[in-house]
Amino acid sequence: IAARHLLDVLNSVLDLSKIEAGRMTLEQIPFDLQALVDNIGVLAGDRIAAKGLAYRTVVDPLPCRLIGDATRLSQALLNYVGNATKFTECGSVTLRVRRMAESDERIELRFEVEDSGIGIAPDRLPHVFDAFEQADASITREYGGTGLGLAITRHIARLMGGEAGAESRPGQGSTFWFTAWFGKDATAAIVSPEAGLAALAAIEARLRAHYAHCRILLVEDDVINREIALGMLSEDAGLQVDTAGNGEEAVAAVGARHYDLILMDMQMPVLDGIAATQAIRQMPGKDALPIIAMTANVYAEDRQRCIAAGMNGHVPKPVEPEALYDVLLRWLPEQRDVAD
Repeated sequence: IAARHLLDVLNSVLDLSKIEAGRMTLEQIPFDLQALVDNIGVLAGDRIAAKGLAYRTVVDPLPCRLIGDATRLSQALLNYVGNATKFTECGSVTLRVRRMAESDERIELRFEVEDSGIGIAPDRLPHVFDAFEQADASITREYGGTGLGLAITRHIARLMGGEAGAESRPGQGSTFWFTAWFGKDATAAIVSPEAGLAALAAIEARLRAHYAHCRILLVEDDVINREIALGMLSEDAGLQVDTAGNGEEAVAAVGARHYDLILMDMQMPVLDGIAATQAIRQMPGKDALPIIAMTANVYAEDRQRCIAAGMNGHVPKPVEPEALYDVLLRWLPEQRDVAD
């Protein structure tokens, strides 16, 4: 736990240093806002459930997918939701997304996270977005934290053309908000849940029909994550799957039999994903074996580390079937029907 906390502190300091040096750039990639909001609930769900809090989301309907930096938006929202959870002992945390303004090509959204927590004194409220600041020293002692998350969120909002702020009443709770501008992805309308499920079923049927001969090595140390991915690959898509619990087991498995593709977790005991990939690339005949990273760290620099180690691509965690199947269809060898 102490090592994890230290890593979080170091990552926050590095992010803030990049921002202040003008070296943090935003990606402009299409993404589904509702899926992103749902993922925030998944990532923060354990901490929220552990405290017995209610968690709600309210998202205004959008006409299309957005174009922007989904990773940095998620980081900003997780900072807010994490803070709200930390400082709320009973009651609820609510994430809202409101449409503020828009043109044919752009849209401005307001993100709010409301809690029923301890609140912030009026004289401290103007300072909570300052780096290394918290409401007072007693909060640092009781709740921990670096005082960097809110500063980073405000900088991200400003990079996205918006602003950040907060309202609070001591003993009743707080609402932290930020605004941001996004492009509109005119090529992709919002897909209904029914249509989405039908499209997913069609992809799974294609994988079962043309890729059932393929064998995949799934390298994942977390038992729950491994079972979820195994269900998608084996039960839903009909592929042949072996599993390994760490990088050392993965290297041994690759040395023992042929695989058409490897799904490699990044953070594992014994031997991590980067080191395991480098070891596999040194093995005879394995220079072209597709190795796909599975990682929650999807910043541009993290993807570059994967590529430098010899990986071919990545799937963000938590793994969504659409993203996983897209990678499989790109890298697996399709079995063609042979004419008589």
